[in-house]
Amino acid sequence: MISPEISLKNDFAYYVLKLDNGISVVRDRAYKLIIQNLDQDFNWSIEKNIELKGKKWRIIEVYSHHNNIGVLYATKLKSETVILYAIYDHNGIFISEKQLLNSYDVELPLDVNLKSSDDLNWVSLIFKDRKQEKWMCLYNRGQDSLYYTVKADSLFHFDAHSVQDVLLNNNGDFYILGPNVEQERQVKNKDFHIYGINHMGQLILDKKLQLVEKDIYDCVLMYQDSFSKLLLVGIYKEKMNGGPKGYLVQNVLEDDQIVFIEFNENLIKSLTGKTKKSGMSDVNLKIKNIQMMVDGSWLMFLENSRELSRKPYFNSTQDNTGFGPMKWVDYYYDDILVSCIDSNNSLIWEQVLPKKQYSQDDEGLFSSFFVMANTSFLRIIFNDEIKNESTVSEYILRSDGRFIRKSVLNTSYKNLNLRIPDAFQKDASTLIIPSESNGKMNLVQIILD
Repeated sequence: MISPEISLKNDFAYYVLKLDNGISVVRDRAYKLIIQNLDQDFNWSIEKNIELKGKKWRIIEVYSHHNNIGVLYATKLKSETVILYAIYDHNGIFISEKQLLNSYDVELPLDVNLKSSDDLNWVSLIFKDRKQEKWMCLYNRGQDSLYYTVKADSLFHFDAHSVQDVLLNNNGDFYILGPNVEQERQVKNKDFHIYGINHMGQLILDKKLQLVEKDIYDCVLMYQDSFSKLLLVGIYKEKMNGGPKGYLVQNVLEDDQIVFIEFNENLIKSLTGKTKKSGMSDVNLKIKNIQMMVDGSWLMFLENSRELSRKPYFNSTQDNTGFGPMKWVDYYYDDILVSCIDSNNSLIWEQVLPKKQYSQDDEGLFSSFFVMANTSFLRIIFNDEIKNESTVSEYILRSDGRFIRKSVLNTSYKNLNLRIPDAFQKDASTLIIPSESNGKMNLVQIILD
């Protein structure tokens, strides 16, 4: 099913929300916020305004709030800058609000680093005041409770630009990973730490990572609620060597050492076509998704992706705009590497799912993939032909690593450009995907067998 088009030419941003009774789109036009709902026939309702406080505001995030809409935004009221979380019904009618920040010491435009928990109940905000001091607050949307507002620099000791990853779990515990400030300039021996703060704003973890002669290539923090485990997972490289070398995993809350699992030759050959380990220097792996399984094992999805800037061969000087040399940006999103690690931090299996995606000057919006889960298997959905805009394909992946590849949809002559990484799963077999073309947007609903 394909919705009618919505013009985005006057929109700053939009948010697609799954409410209890359907799908809504909240559109930020910078000077006003509007909402439209999809009916059962996949037609749009008329536009309705959402009235925000103040004449100058900045949307931080928009959430589904059961069958209502939660808008987190900063605004200026008289001489004060405040952060509000306001709830509206699906017709844009105001219900209630909570003030999270009321201070003369911050000013719009307010630069906020936001992190939400997996269940979206907990919201953490980090921002700077006029003195450039960093503050952090924690809010629970479900309880409508503000838990703390504290100085972040007193809790952890590295700058925002150097942070490797942050995690906010469903208990309200906040974890952050990065190198110490005083060691950021020491390239050879960066000292990484993980800090943890509980929902009362108290420091509960300060742990140094023992990397020895290795370094982090890419990693994330993940929390297993069923086992109360905080894991550091990712890939590592050798010191002074840019190519990925293998997997790393550590149970952070225990005294376990980091486990390093080196890539085997078969995997290297599948990714690079070469048998030598030096071939991995041309691979650029990024962690894109983590899927947890009920037995405590988990799957890590990595993608070989890169972007290249180049000048057109016919442009030897400057373009007519006067902004400097014109450049093309090429986006490559290639093979997916899926790795299964058990609860004892041992590799069970790994698979390379081949794909080739290339696009130019589109920010890579239509590349990469989406992982759709049910109790039996995973679907990895992706645009198979970015340039020709004609085929959507999938890998069906079972828990033992076996997979098959199938075509899902032919979009020829439908004028669809599916932003598959921005899809969301409506239920076990239904996917909602935004499509953008020539400044217009559709929502596309796909029901998979």
